[in-house]
Amino acid sequence: METCDKRFMTENIGKLIDIEANNGERFQKQLAKFAMENGFKKIVETGCGVSSVFMLYEMMHTKDMEDAMLYSIDTKPWYPHEIVSPQHELILAKSIDALLPLFIRLRSFDLLLHDGNHNTLDMCYDLEFGYACLRSGGVIACDDYSWGNGNVFDKFAKRHNLDVKYMGDIAYAF
Repeated sequence: METCDKRFMTENIGKLIDIEANNGERFQKQLAKFAMENGFKKIVETGCGVSSVFMLYEMMHTKDMEDAMLYSIDTKPWYPHEIVSPQHELILAKSIDALLPLFIRLRSFDLLLHDGNHNTLDMCYDLEFGYACLRSGGVIACDDYSWGNGNVFDKFAKRHNLDVKYMGDIAYAF
């Protein structure tokens, strides 16, 4: 993926935020601001979409976040536009194939957002492995946690004795 200068990137990301009905009100704006307020610089998401755009927008507009990175793991991003940013790395793979090599490279994650495949097996893998990759004080979040997937996030949180909180349509825990 090509990189671009900050001026072009800012214009590009701003245009992406304004398109369609993707206004970030489900959780994306809140999560992006939360991540910046907590200084999360190694953000990993399974899935690539609206949350990616809002996360990058906040990175670009938050002091001391020039070195923050968003790593999106998805076999086929559903977002209708290419996201071009030097603070974004799209990994075209399944999370089961990509999370371990990414962890080896980064050594820990500050935030893991599961917003990829919502079947039970993929969710369990992303949550369990992603949780093991978090640094102390890191956060794990799950979009669409209540879809017909057997309450995977609730069971995961209970198994690890985590206090679950909610932010719009996501559940998250420290």
